[in-house]
Amino acid sequence: MTNSSHTINRQWSDRIVQRTDPTFRHRWEVWADAICGMLQKHSVWIDVGCGANTLVQEYGHRAASATGTDIVPPEHPSSATFVLMEPSKLPFPDSSADLITLRFVAEHLPDIAGSFGEIVRVLKPGGHVMVLTTNTHSPFIALPRLLPFRLKNALLRTLFRVREVDVMPTFHRLNTPRAMREVHPALRLVRLDFLQDANYTRRPIFLLFYAWHLATRPTPFQRFRTNLLAIWRKE
Repeated sequence: MTNSSHTINRQWSDRIVQRTDPTFRHRWEVWADAICGMLQKHSVWIDVGCGANTLVQEYGHRAASATGTDIVPPEHPSSATFVLMEPSKLPFPDSSADLITLRFVAEHLPDIAGSFGEIVRVLKPGGHVMVLTTNTHSPFIALPRLLPFRLKNALLRTLFRVREVDVMPTFHRLNTPRAMREVHPALRLVRLDFLQDANYTRRPIFLLFYAWHLATRPTPFQRFRTNLLAIWRKE
């Protein structure tokens, strides 16, 4: 999608939102606000599975130290600190981080106990871990799970213009509210939000997802939204 098409689609979708539900916020807006609310001048922040490392580049100045990590180097490297590594082997000292974030990483972790054990090791007492991930209670997540990986890969790349290298196998072992409440005995869940995004890359997709947002506004139905945002505190 060209920059002009992206802008036009964003303006088009924003007009619909303003007419129907001005309180709606995209998941990346909620995520960015949550990060900024956690960061302080003394904070040590590690963004696991950082992708292009744009979050560290944009908000790293709010912390004393900010590092992005991933198993694939950013396509366009920046001045933001980056470490190439597996999420199950964090090359950081014990009790060294105030905030660890995982954005669309948790669904790809085959060993939740091992990965979160490593997160707990690196996190300071009183520190926080934040996760933005998919919600398997949503039909938009549950139904595609039935598809073969190669077919799902092709659909994601076609519908959402995702690079093939960014589409990885999913395990969904932390992708329910119950699993999040039981993730690790040293972590206490302090926030859990159900978010419905509305990707405007393609207008039909936006209309479908935004209609689902409107349909799930009543509290009992929000648990069927496509994304979960969770924050834990290390006790």
